[in-house]
Amino acid sequence: SAPTAVIIPCKDLDPTFPAMLEALACQRHLNYRLYFAVASAQDPAVATIHAFLDAHPELGRLVVTPPRPGYWGKVGNMLGGLQTALADGPAYLVFLDSDTVPAPEFAAHLLRPLVTGHACLSTGARILLPMRQRLPEWVAALWLLASLPGVMWPQQGSAWGGAMALPAESARRLKLERVWYGAFSDDATLSRAVRKAGGTIAFAPPCLVLNPIRYDWSDLLDFLNRQLITIRVHDPRLWYLAWFIVIPSLAPLAAVFLALAGAFLPAVLTILSLLPAVLAFYVANETVWRRLREPRIRLRSLPVPRQIAIFLALTFVHPVAMVRSALTRRFVWRGHAYAVHTGRIHWLGPPQEGA
Repeated sequence: SAPTAVIIPCKDLDPTFPAMLEALACQRHLNYRLYFAVASAQDPAVATIHAFLDAHPELGRLVVTPPRPGYWGKVGNMLGGLQTALADGPAYLVFLDSDTVPAPEFAAHLLRPLVTGHACLSTGARILLPMRQRLPEWVAALWLLASLPGVMWPQQGSAWGGAMALPAESARRLKLERVWYGAFSDDATLSRAVRKAGGTIAFAPPCLVLNPIRYDWSDLLDFLNRQLITIRVHDPRLWYLAWFIVIPSLAPLAAVFLALAGAFLPAVLTILSLLPAVLAFYVANETVWRRLREPRIRLRSLPVPRQIAIFLALTFVHPVAMVRSALTRRFVWRGHAYAVHTGRIHWLGPPQEGA
């Protein structure tokens, strides 16, 4: 098979990172080399990477790229890994998040649309796994599930940066150093560049990735705020589309007011108007469950009152998150603060104590 560079941007030591390393050593049907990209040799993940490379010296290398103006965080690491990998002359490039635990044929599935010539960028998708089965975790999982059609039809939506692949020649032609300059989101900017160049983006159904989460309510709101601000900056059309979802989200509140006013039939009809959206969630959830066979992500396995509580919470949380994303210009991700300024997301550094 054609030589493939697998680039893994790393920051800190994810709990699943050791399992990821084991999985990376067992990829099938692939002639590949791994590039672990960090911003500092003192990163907590480096010792684990060194131990892995000592055991598998033929599989890859560590790439240390200090931050430089215009490139920070994950994008800076990805670009450092990309430039080093391209110098080795691969035919294809694969980008994987460091908390991804790929199945043995994961990378091969991700590359298939490229090898067959059906696309110049392929993508997987992230599925949130509620580790403690708490209400805010389930709300986050369903909220992200609503974005799955945008990944399944990425030509209209966006690729997901946690699992992407493209031909090396496409990366050179697109000039990713320019595409990612000043960008917080690697996937939205890359997707837009591919579409602008007339390229096709394809979804690889076998490449669904379980992302374990342990969220309380503040974690949930921070997650939604970060996602929505990023979308607002890098793909405003999707952000405006998310506002349309606020309208059905108001149905339960409208039904309560109608019932209090004595208009019981309109109240019931208002609630029933949500059934198509609820059915769509169940269909999407069942489809994902049948592929992953992870019982903790199956909505139908929960008690009915719990399912109702999740949907009601989602209808209230989404409007709040949308308003917050419209009014807020700052968020924190992985211990670093970011702010929107002049139409871009800028890195501010570690958040100040008490901020």
